[in-house]
Amino acid sequence: MKRELQILLAVLVVCTSATSATADIITFDELDVFRPIPTPYYGMAWNFNIIETPVRPWGGSGYDNGVVSPPVVAFSKGLLDSFASFGPGRGYGSFTFVSAELTGAWHDGLNIHIVGLFNGAVVNTADVVVDATGPTHVELNWSGLDTLEFTSSGGVLHDPDWLEGEMFVMDDVVVTDVISTLTPEPSTWVLAGIGVGACLIRRFLPHQRRAGQ
Repeated sequence: MKRELQILLAVLVVCTSATSATADIITFDELDVFRPIPTPYYGMAWNFNIIETPVRPWGGSGYDNGVVSPPVVAFSKGLLDSFASFGPGRGYGSFTFVSAELTGAWHDGLNIHIVGLFNGAVVNTADVVVDATGPTHVELNWSGLDTLEFTSSGGVLHDPDWLEGEMFVMDDVVVTDVISTLTPEPSTWVLAGIGVGACLIRRFLPHQRRAGQ
């Protein structure tokens, strides 16, 4: 029984906190598509949606061109002055943002204003310009953040047959030193309980069989 309690404790610790001293490359590929990224994911809250590529009927758009690790990419919400963010959030931890691959969903010359914050205060800012033809590697190496915000605007529509909008696409996010106290969604607790239950069943079922013989 002691062993099972240790397993349960380990599961609860993993579910309620996340600490990473090495670089994590976040590809989004294991997530369910066409819905927002769940919280917590890699110990962080995400204001992004995800989509599986290729995207029909607009093949060849920035959604397709922005893929670095197929088939899933994240994209910002909204149309004009599109906004997105991720991080443990104020009061929930910190992380280091190393880099990401950013692409304009529909526009060339799209400006993305990036802000790193901690406890509500601006720590770093940067502006990058991206196109819809392929990803731009953005490496910033900002440490001591709890939130990273993106606001995209401007640029020109790459193809007149595409949809209009100032969204951007993101793939292969690299972060380190993630410290988080975000609690998982109820579905995560259910999965954790199922895993622990399976361990207990495997542990005690042989004893029950022997007792009945």
